[in-house]
Amino acid sequence: MTNPGVKQFILPYSAEQVSGNQAEAAAIFTYAEQSRNKNHGVLMKQTTETLTFIAKLGYPLWVYPQTPIKVIFDGLNSISHTIPIMQPLSAATFLDKLELNQRPREKYIGFLVEYGGYFQQPTKEASIMVPGLIVDEEFKDEIDCYCKQASRVPSDENLIAPLISQKDIALNLELLEKTYSQFREEKEKLAQCIKQLQKMVSQHLTELEYEAAAVKEEIEAKIKAQQEFINPKIAKLDSEYKQKTKKIEDKYNSEIEKLEKQKIKNGKTIASNEGKIRTYEVKAKTQSKKGHKIYEKRWKRKLKDTQKTQSKLKKEQKNIQKEIERLSKQKDEALSAIKSELEAKI
Repeated sequence: MTNPGVKQFILPYSAEQVSGNQAEAAAIFTYAEQSRNKNHGVLMKQTTETLTFIAKLGYPLWVYPQTPIKVIFDGLNSISHTIPIMQPLSAATFLDKLELNQRPREKYIGFLVEYGGYFQQPTKEASIMVPGLIVDEEFKDEIDCYCKQASRVPSDENLIAPLISQKDIALNLELLEKTYSQFREEKEKLAQCIKQLQKMVSQHLTELEYEAAAVKEEIEAKIKAQQEFINPKIAKLDSEYKQKTKKIEDKYNSEIEKLEKQKIKNGKTIASNEGKIRTYEVKAKTQSKKGHKIYEKRWKRKLKDTQKTQSKLKKEQKNIQKEIERLSKQKDEALSAIKSELEAKI
Protein backbone atom coordinates (compact mmCIF):
# COMPACT_ATOMS: atom_id res chain seq x y z
CA MET A 1 0.00 0.00 0.00
CA THR A 2 1.34 3.38 -0.98
CA ASN A 3 1.66 6.20 1.54
CA PRO A 4 -0.94 8.87 0.70
CA GLY A 5 1.76 11.53 1.09
CA VAL A 6 3.80 10.08 -1.75
CA LYS A 7 3.35 11.89 -5.05
CA GLN A 8 2.43 9.62 -7.94
CA PHE A 9 3.27 10.50 -11.52
CA ILE A 10 2.85 8.71 -14.79
CA LEU A 11 5.52 8.85 -17.46
CA PRO A 12 4.57 9.21 -21.14
CA TYR A 13 4.94 6.32 -23.53
CA SER A 14 7.48 8.32 -25.50
CA ALA A 15 9.50 11.36 -24.60
CA GLU A 16 8.27 13.33 -27.60
CA GLN A 17 4.55 12.79 -28.21
CA VAL A 18 3.26 13.36 -31.74
CA SER A 19 -0.48 13.26 -31.23
CA GLY A 20 -1.01 12.42 -27.60
CA ASN A 21 -2.87 9.26 -26.58
CA GLN A 22 -3.73 8.28 -30.17
CA ALA A 23 -0.07 7.89 -31.19
CA GLU A 24 0.64 6.00 -28.01
CA ALA A 25 -2.27 3.61 -28.58
CA ALA A 26 -1.27 3.08 -32.21
CA ALA A 27 2.26 2.17 -31.24
CA ILE A 28 1.06 -0.31 -28.62
CA PHE A 29 -1.37 -1.88 -31.08
CA THR A 30 1.33 -2.22 -33.74
CA TYR A 31 3.68 -3.93 -31.31
CA ALA A 32 0.95 -6.34 -30.17
CA GLU A 33 -0.03 -7.12 -33.76
CA GLN A 34 3.55 -7.92 -34.71
CA SER A 35 3.88 -10.28 -31.75
CA ARG A 36 0.60 -12.13 -32.51
CA ASN A 37 0.79 -15.66 -33.97
CA LYS A 38 -0.95 -15.49 -37.36
CA ASN A 39 -0.39 -19.19 -38.23
CA HIS A 40 1.45 -18.96 -41.55
CA GLY A 41 2.75 -22.53 -41.18
CA VAL A 42 1.97 -25.24 -43.76
CA LEU A 43 2.77 -28.47 -41.94
CA MET A 44 2.16 -27.39 -38.37
CA LYS A 45 -1.27 -25.84 -38.21
CA GLN A 46 -2.11 -23.86 -35.11
CA THR A 47 -5.00 -21.72 -34.06
CA THR A 48 -4.62 -18.16 -35.22
CA GLU A 49 -4.25 -15.75 -32.32
CA THR A 50 -6.65 -12.85 -32.13
CA LEU A 51 -6.46 -9.65 -30.16
CA THR A 52 -9.39 -9.49 -27.78
CA PHE A 53 -8.29 -6.41 -25.89
CA ILE A 54 -5.22 -4.35 -25.11
CA ALA A 55 -4.78 -3.14 -21.56
CA LYS A 56 -2.75 -0.08 -20.68
CA LEU A 57 -1.00 -0.65 -17.36
CA GLY A 58 1.54 1.48 -15.53
CA TYR A 59 4.82 -0.22 -14.47
CA PRO A 60 5.72 0.90 -10.93
CA LEU A 61 9.02 2.67 -10.24
CA TRP A 62 10.10 4.27 -6.99
CA VAL A 63 12.09 7.46 -7.59
CA TYR A 64 13.88 9.38 -4.84
CA PRO A 65 15.20 12.60 -6.42
CA GLN A 66 16.05 14.34 -3.13
CA THR A 67 18.86 11.97 -2.15
CA PRO A 68 22.49 13.06 -2.90
CA ILE A 69 22.30 10.85 -5.98
CA LYS A 70 18.93 10.20 -7.62
CA VAL A 71 17.86 6.69 -6.61
CA ILE A 72 15.43 4.56 -8.63
CA PHE A 73 13.92 1.27 -7.50
CA ASP A 74 12.14 -1.36 -9.57
CA GLY A 75 8.65 -1.55 -8.06
CA LEU A 76 8.25 -5.20 -9.04
CA ASN A 77 11.59 -6.08 -7.46
CA SER A 78 12.71 -8.01 -10.53
CA ILE A 79 16.33 -6.96 -10.13
CA SER A 80 18.73 -6.26 -7.30
CA HIS A 81 22.18 -4.74 -6.96
CA THR A 82 25.06 -5.87 -4.76
CA ILE A 83 27.41 -3.16 -3.51
CA PRO A 84 30.92 -4.40 -2.56
CA ILE A 85 32.30 -2.81 0.59
CA MET A 86 35.84 -2.76 1.90
CA GLN A 87 36.04 -2.66 5.68
CA PRO A 88 39.33 -0.94 6.60
CA LEU A 89 40.86 -1.11 10.04
CA SER A 90 39.42 1.34 12.53
CA ALA A 91 41.01 4.77 12.34
CA ALA A 92 39.39 5.58 15.70
CA THR A 93 41.35 2.76 17.36
CA PHE A 94 44.58 4.07 15.85
CA LEU A 95 43.75 7.61 16.99
CA ASP A 96 43.00 6.45 20.55
CA LYS A 97 46.33 4.61 20.72
CA LEU A 98 48.10 7.65 19.31
CA GLU A 99 46.61 9.96 21.94
CA LEU A 100 47.71 7.57 24.71
CA ASN A 101 51.30 7.39 23.43
CA GLN A 102 52.12 10.98 22.53
CA ARG A 103 54.48 11.49 25.47
CA PRO A 104 57.25 10.89 26.32
CA ARG A 105 59.17 10.69 23.06
CA GLU A 106 60.40 7.15 23.74
CA LYS A 107 56.81 6.00 24.16
CA TYR A 108 55.79 7.76 20.94
CA ILE A 109 58.63 6.13 19.01
CA GLY A 110 57.59 2.74 20.40
CA PHE A 111 54.04 3.41 19.20
CA LEU A 112 55.30 4.24 15.69
CA VAL A 113 57.33 1.03 15.61
CA GLU A 114 54.33 -1.05 16.67
CA TYR A 115 51.66 0.68 14.57
CA GLY A 116 53.75 1.82 11.59
CA GLY A 117 52.11 -0.75 9.32
CA TYR A 118 48.64 -0.60 10.89
CA PHE A 119 46.81 0.64 7.79
CA GLN A 120 48.79 -1.65 5.48
CA GLN A 121 47.13 -4.75 6.88
CA PRO A 122 44.65 -6.60 4.62
CA THR A 123 41.12 -5.19 4.78
CA LYS A 124 37.97 -7.27 5.13
CA GLU A 125 35.58 -7.51 2.21
CA ALA A 126 31.81 -7.34 2.59
CA SER A 127 28.78 -6.48 0.47
CA ILE A 128 25.28 -5.03 0.72
CA MET A 129 22.49 -6.45 -1.44
CA VAL A 130 19.86 -3.81 -2.26
CA PRO A 131 16.64 -5.31 -3.71
CA GLY A 132 15.14 -3.43 -6.65
CA LEU A 133 17.94 -0.87 -6.96
CA ILE A 134 18.50 0.25 -10.56
CA VAL A 135 22.06 1.34 -11.35
CA ASP A 136 21.98 1.32 -15.16
CA GLU A 137 23.15 4.85 -16.03
CA GLU A 138 21.62 4.80 -19.52
CA PHE A 139 18.26 3.86 -18.06
CA LYS A 140 18.54 6.58 -15.41
CA ASP A 141 19.45 9.18 -18.04
CA GLU A 142 16.45 8.12 -20.11
CA ILE A 143 14.16 8.33 -17.08
CA ASP A 144 15.40 11.89 -16.49
CA CYS A 145 14.20 12.78 -19.97
CA TYR A 146 10.79 11.21 -19.34
CA CYS A 147 10.43 12.79 -15.90
CA LYS A 148 10.35 16.24 -17.49
CA GLN A 149 7.01 15.30 -19.10
CA ALA A 150 5.62 13.36 -16.15
CA SER A 151 2.04 14.11 -15.12
CA ARG A 152 -0.13 13.36 -12.14
CA VAL A 153 -1.76 9.92 -12.14
CA PRO A 154 -5.46 10.26 -13.06
CA SER A 155 -8.03 8.45 -10.98
CA ASP A 156 -8.95 6.02 -13.78
CA GLU A 157 -5.34 4.98 -14.58
CA ASN A 158 -4.57 1.27 -14.30
CA LEU A 159 -1.44 0.79 -12.18
CA ILE A 160 0.35 -2.41 -11.23
CA ALA A 161 0.72 -2.54 -7.47
CA PRO A 162 4.42 -2.50 -6.47
CA LEU A 163 5.81 -5.65 -4.84
CA ILE A 164 8.42 -3.71 -2.88
CA SER A 165 6.96 -1.34 -0.32
CA GLN A 166 7.97 2.17 0.54
CA LYS A 167 8.93 0.92 4.00
CA ASP A 168 11.34 -1.66 2.52
CA ILE A 169 12.93 1.00 0.34
CA ALA A 170 13.24 3.33 3.31
CA LEU A 171 15.05 0.60 5.24
CA ASN A 172 17.43 0.02 2.31
CA LEU A 173 18.09 3.74 1.97
CA GLU A 174 18.66 3.96 5.70
CA LEU A 175 21.16 1.10 5.47
CA LEU A 176 22.98 2.82 2.60
CA GLU A 177 22.98 6.13 4.45
CA LYS A 178 24.27 4.44 7.59
CA THR A 179 27.07 2.75 5.63
CA TYR A 180 27.90 6.03 3.90
CA SER A 181 27.96 7.83 7.26
CA GLN A 182 30.29 5.20 8.68
CA PHE A 183 32.69 5.64 5.78
CA ARG A 184 32.45 9.41 6.08
CA GLU A 185 33.22 9.24 9.81
CA GLU A 186 36.09 6.84 9.11
CA LYS A 187 37.43 9.26 6.51
CA GLU A 188 37.24 12.13 9.00
CA LYS A 189 38.99 10.02 11.65
CA LEU A 190 41.69 9.11 9.16
CA ALA A 191 42.20 12.80 8.38
CA GLN A 192 42.49 13.43 12.13
CA CYS A 193 45.11 10.66 12.37
CA ILE A 194 47.18 12.27 9.63
CA LYS A 195 46.80 15.73 11.16
CA GLN A 196 47.71 14.47 14.64
CA LEU A 197 50.73 12.55 13.33
CA GLN A 198 51.96 15.63 11.49
CA LYS A 199 51.47 17.70 14.62
CA MET A 200 53.38 15.24 16.82
CA VAL A 201 56.21 14.90 14.31
CA SER A 202 56.51 18.68 14.13
CA GLN A 203 56.53 19.01 17.93
CA HIS A 204 59.11 16.27 18.46
CA LEU A 205 61.33 17.63 15.70
CA THR A 206 61.18 21.10 17.24
CA GLU A 207 62.06 19.66 20.64
CA LEU A 208 64.96 17.70 19.15
CA GLU A 209 66.24 20.82 17.43
CA TYR A 210 66.14 22.76 20.71
CA GLU A 211 67.83 19.90 22.56
CA ALA A 212 70.50 19.57 19.87
CA ALA A 213 71.13 23.32 19.99
CA ALA A 214 71.41 23.20 23.79
CA VAL A 215 73.81 20.25 23.68
CA LYS A 216 75.90 21.97 21.01
CA GLU A 217 76.04 25.16 23.06
CA GLU A 218 77.03 23.23 26.18
CA ILE A 219 79.76 21.32 24.35
CA GLU A 220 81.13 24.48 22.77
CA ALA A 221 81.23 26.17 26.19
CA LYS A 222 83.11 23.21 27.69
CA ILE A 223 85.54 23.15 24.77
CA LYS A 224 86.16 26.86 25.15
CA ALA A 225 86.79 26.49 28.88
CA GLN A 226 89.18 23.62 28.25
CA GLN A 227 90.96 25.60 25.56
CA GLU A 228 91.45 28.54 27.91
CA PHE A 229 92.96 26.17 30.45
CA ILE A 230 94.96 23.95 28.11
CA ASN A 231 96.13 26.35 25.40
CA PRO A 232 98.75 28.08 27.60
CA LYS A 233 100.14 24.68 28.59
CA ILE A 234 100.18 23.58 24.99
CA ALA A 235 101.97 26.78 24.00
CA LYS A 236 104.58 26.18 26.72
CA LEU A 237 105.09 22.57 25.66
CA ASP A 238 105.34 23.65 22.05
CA SER A 239 108.01 26.20 22.94
CA GLU A 240 109.97 23.56 24.87
CA TYR A 241 109.57 21.16 21.97
CA LYS A 242 110.97 23.69 19.51
CA GLN A 243 113.93 24.44 21.77
CA LYS A 244 114.78 20.77 22.23
CA THR A 245 114.31 20.12 18.55
CA LYS A 246 116.65 22.96 17.62
CA LYS A 247 119.25 21.77 20.11
CA ILE A 248 119.22 18.23 18.72
CA GLU A 249 119.26 19.41 15.11
CA ASP A 250 122.14 21.80 15.79
CA LYS A 251 124.14 19.08 17.52
CA TYR A 252 123.75 16.42 14.85
CA ASN A 253 123.82 18.82 11.91
CA SER A 254 127.15 20.20 13.12
CA GLU A 255 128.72 16.74 13.25
CA ILE A 256 127.20 15.73 9.94
CA GLU A 257 128.39 18.95 8.33
CA LYS A 258 132.00 18.28 9.45
CA LEU A 259 131.83 14.79 8.01
CA GLU A 260 130.37 16.10 4.76
CA LYS A 261 133.24 18.59 4.44
CA GLN A 262 135.78 15.85 5.11
CA LYS A 263 134.05 13.67 2.56
CA ILE A 264 134.28 16.42 -0.06
CA LYS A 265 137.94 17.01 0.74
CA ASN A 266 138.72 13.30 0.50
CA GLY A 267 136.83 13.14 -2.77
CA LYS A 268 139.00 15.84 -4.26
CA THR A 269 142.17 14.09 -3.03
CA ILE A 270 140.98 10.77 -4.49
CA ALA A 271 140.32 12.41 -7.82
CA SER A 272 143.78 14.00 -7.77
CA ASN A 273 145.43 10.71 -6.86
CA GLU A 274 143.70 8.98 -9.75
CA GLY A 275 145.47 11.39 -12.08
CA LYS A 276 148.79 10.85 -10.35
CA ILE A 277 148.43 7.07 -10.57
CA ARG A 278 147.86 7.23 -14.32
CA THR A 279 150.88 9.55 -14.68
CA TYR A 280 153.14 7.32 -12.58
CA GLU A 281 152.13 4.26 -14.55
CA VAL A 282 152.98 5.97 -17.83
CA LYS A 283 156.37 7.25 -16.57
CA ALA A 284 157.32 3.84 -15.13
CA LYS A 285 156.56 2.17 -18.46
CA THR A 286 158.53 4.84 -20.34
CA GLN A 287 161.63 4.38 -18.16
CA SER A 288 161.30 0.61 -18.47
CA LYS A 289 161.40 0.88 -22.25
CA LYS A 290 164.47 3.11 -22.04
CA GLY A 291 166.16 0.63 -19.72
CA HIS A 292 166.48 3.14 -16.88
CA LYS A 293 165.93 0.76 -14.00
CA ILE A 294 166.61 3.30 -11.28
CA TYR A 295 164.05 5.79 -12.62
CA GLU A 296 161.59 3.00 -13.30
CA LYS A 297 161.94 1.81 -9.72
CA ARG A 298 161.48 5.34 -8.38
CA TRP A 299 158.20 5.86 -10.35
CA LYS A 300 156.88 2.49 -9.31
CA ARG A 301 157.55 3.32 -5.65
CA LYS A 302 155.62 6.59 -6.01
CA LEU A 303 152.84 4.67 -7.77
CA LYS A 304 152.65 2.14 -4.97
CA ASP A 305 152.63 4.80 -2.25
CA THR A 306 149.88 6.73 -4.04
CA GLN A 307 147.79 3.59 -4.55
CA LYS A 308 148.17 2.76 -0.87
CA THR A 309 147.06 6.27 0.10
CA GLN A 310 144.17 6.03 -2.37
CA SER A 311 142.97 2.78 -0.81
CA LYS A 312 143.00 4.33 2.67
CA LEU A 313 141.06 7.36 1.44
CA LYS A 314 138.36 5.23 -0.21
CA LYS A 315 138.00 3.16 2.93
CA GLU A 316 137.79 6.35 4.96
CA GLN A 317 135.07 7.65 2.58
CA LYS A 318 132.98 4.57 3.24
CA ASN A 319 133.38 4.98 6.98
CA ILE A 320 132.45 8.66 6.74
CA GLN A 321 129.29 7.79 4.77
CA LYS A 322 128.31 5.17 7.34
CA GLU A 323 128.87 7.66 10.13
CA ILE A 324 126.72 10.27 8.35
CA GLU A 325 123.92 7.72 7.97
CA ARG A 326 124.25 6.68 11.62
CA LEU A 327 124.09 10.27 12.84
CA SER A 328 121.10 11.04 10.57
CA LYS A 329 119.26 8.03 11.96
CA GLN A 330 120.07 9.03 15.54
CA LYS A 331 118.85 12.55 14.83
CA ASP A 332 115.53 11.26 13.42
CA GLU A 333 115.06 8.94 16.39
CA ALA A 334 115.82 11.72 18.86
CA LEU A 335 113.35 14.08 17.13
CA SER A 336 110.70 11.36 17.02
CA ALA A 337 111.17 10.65 20.72
CA ILE A 338 110.72 14.32 21.59
CA LYS A 339 107.60 14.53 19.44
CA SER A 340 106.11 11.44 21.10
CA GLU A 341 106.92 12.90 24.49
CA LEU A 342 105.12 16.13 23.55
CA GLU A 343 102.06 14.31 22.24
CA ALA A 344 101.90 12.22 25.42
CA LYS A 345 101.93 15.36 27.55
CA ILE A 346 99.24 17.02 25.43
